[in-house]
This record gives sequence, C-alpha cells and structure tokens, in this order.
Amino acid sequence: MTKPDITEVFGDETKCEERLDPLWKLADEIGCYPASTADVVCVLRKGGGFDVSVELLENWVRSGMVPDVAMKAGQWGWSSQNVVVAATHAETWRRWIILDPRHIHKLTAMELMEAEANAAGSTAFTDGDTFDCNAFVQVLSRCNDEDLRHTFAVALKTKLRGLGVLDR
Repeated sequence: MTKPDITEVFGDETKCEERLDPLWKLADEIGCYPASTADVVCVLRKGGGFDVSVELLENWVRSGMVPDVAMKAGQWGWSSQNVVVAATHAETWRRWIILDPRHIHKLTAMELMEAEANAAGSTAFTDGDTFDCNAFVQVLSRCNDEDLRHTFAVALKTKLRGLGVLDR
C-alpha cells in the first residue's frame, strides 16, 4: 500500500503556510517553519480551537498518522504540511476544545449535552456504569437510527474516558 502524496492532497509548503496564516494570527504568534511541537500545539489550540497536546501530536508522528516530520537535535521539526495534516486529523477526530465557539455548531445534540455536563464537572450519562462496553458495541453495530447511534457513540466514548482508555 502506498501512502498518498501530501503535496497532492494538501498543497505545497507555500499553500499550506497560507492556509495556516490565519491560525497563527489568531494564536497571536508568528508562523515559523520548521515549528516545534509546542508551537504546533499553540497554533492548533489557540488559533484553531483544537484539543491537542504535545503528547498526542508526538504519538501521531510516531504512529505515522502525521508522516515525514523531521527530527533535528532531538526535537520534531514540523513543516507547514505536517501542521495541516495534524489539523485535518484533529478535525476528523472531532478533537475540539469543549464548547469552543469555532466548533460548537458541529456538535450533535448529544455531544453538546455531554460537553455542557462535562464543563459543569458531570456527565449526561448517569447510568453509564450499568452498561459494559460490549453492550455499546452491539447497539452501535446493529442500530439503523443515526441519532441513536450518535448518542450511543458519545456514551461509549464517555465510558471509555472514565475507564482511562481514551484521553478525552
């Protein structure tokens, strides 16, 4: 299996830098490449509203989800293409800062309810402990109702976070 050509998918470095310029401005930072992982966290969190951390991004690099990040002097050096790939993953995996106004319109009703409960230090799923993960998987695999599937998906994520399996 061949990996996709990043330039073909996301554009060359100049195009990626142009795409990221507004995020750097929102983060009140100047984009400079190669960027450190800490700088990438800053631009994605403050500029993009994405819930990412140094640990998460470095795991994405090590796993190959963000390919071709250069290692220099013991640190990752992120190109603009690498940052765009990471932002795309954060968007795809719905890794938004809870209730961030830039992403709140993307939440399903259940996600919004759970996010509001989480912000108050609680959960919308008060009976989650009565279900094991297999029950959630069974419902998800057999349910044809999209809204119900989304509800059970959020409930399963909440349960897995509570078990320490998911980080957020």
